[in-house]
Amino acid sequence: MIDVNELRKGVTFELDGNLYKVLDYSHNKTGRGNANIRVKARNLQTGSNIERDAPGLAEAMRAASLKITPHAMLSRIVTGIRKKTLIINLPGSPKGAMENLQVVIPVLSHAIQLLREEPQSESTH
Repeated sequence: MIDVNELRKGVTFELDGNLYKVLDYSHNKTGRGNANIRVKARNLQTGSNIERDAPGLAEAMRAASLKITPHAMLSRIVTGIRKKTLIINLPGSPKGAMENLQVVIPVLSHAIQLLREEPQSESTH
C-alpha cells in the first residue's frame, strides 16, 4: 500500500498483490472535511486497471455512437469492473460523453445492484 504523501507521477505501488504505476493524481480539498484524492494507475502486469470486462456496455455505447458518426468505430471505449466498482471510460468531448452516458444510464441502477450482490437484482432478469 502507498501513503498519500508518497503519491507522485511514476511511483509504483502494490495493491492486492499486483504492481501499479501512478499515471496521474489530483488532491482536492474544498472547504472543511476530508480531501478527495483521485489516482489514475495502470496495472504493470496486465496493463489495465480493470479486473473483469463489461463489454456489453462498451458495445452499446459504440453502436449508438455509430448512428451519429462513422468515427465511433475508432473509439477506445472501455468498460469493466474492479472489485465492486463499475468503470466506464467515456469519450473526451463533452458532447460524446453525454451521448454515451445517455445510452448506459437506463441499466446503471441494475448494474450497481449486481455489483453489490443485492438479492432483488436477480428478480428483474
